[in-house]
Amino acid sequence: MSKPERPQNLQGKESPRRPWLRGALLAAFTAAAAGGGIAAWHVTTPDSPYVHPRAAKAYHLPTRDCTEMLLSDAPLPAAPRGNGQPVMVVPGFMGGEMTMSRLTGKLGAHGYTVYGWGQGVNTGISEDVVLGMGTKLNEIAQKHPGQKIALVGFSLGGVYARELARQFPDKVSQVITLGAPFSMTDKKGELDPIMRRAYNAFNPPLNDEQESAGDTRSPLPVPTTSIVGMQDRMVNWRASLNYAAPNTENIPVNAGHLSLTRDARIADIVLHRLAAETENWQPLAPKLCAPKAS
Repeated sequence: MSKPERPQNLQGKESPRRPWLRGALLAAFTAAAAGGGIAAWHVTTPDSPYVHPRAAKAYHLPTRDCTEMLLSDAPLPAAPRGNGQPVMVVPGFMGGEMTMSRLTGKLGAHGYTVYGWGQGVNTGISEDVVLGMGTKLNEIAQKHPGQKIALVGFSLGGVYARELARQFPDKVSQVITLGAPFSMTDKKGELDPIMRRAYNAFNPPLNDEQESAGDTRSPLPVPTTSIVGMQDRMVNWRASLNYAAPNTENIPVNAGHLSLTRDARIADIVLHRLAAETENWQPLAPKLCAPKAS
């Protein structure tokens, strides 16, 4: 059963918490760049996700051979063309629809109907942003009756896309994230406070005295693919791993943070994921790594 839509009771007014949250988000991503980025210099080999013997099982990672292929420049098979299916693309922190234009242009040229998120530049989470994204999703759904919408989110936008899908699972077909830090934790190993605020913004507690027990790391009710940049100096790959679930996957790629939205090979992976059936969802990586028929 889907959650009821939240009433739009702000009448376009900005939340008084927005400036504070915007500053907190900026501080968090600065810390991620300085801390997680430094760590990333030491974990960029193909074997790095497999250091822990249970990691592949815990995170639904591809096999080592498949990971090596995905991190190489080996050509991918051509992705099937779209047939007008709706896709909503969410930009990263301090980015807007223009920063996603290379990816959206390729998706549109391949047969998909691509929409921006409609919120301008992503300056951080606010109640206006949450309500605006829900409104945009409903507008797209009305233009495509009988069809669900695929969400593609980059970096912080991927966190938003995940929580939007959690809020409206009846309208979303799947979520694809690119370098999204939804699994970012603090020094104690607990969910980062910024990620918890993002969760609470989309999934508010029942009253002001409660705090949501939710977690941006928990699996979504729709198929979810995380594309992870193993050369990412901004969001450490560990912060972008889906926990193992029947409809989750992590796909490692040989890219830095900003390259995730600009690399043609990564766009091809997104196209393959969009083309796959979500009703009978299967991991994509084994298909991409399968040897071509002679």
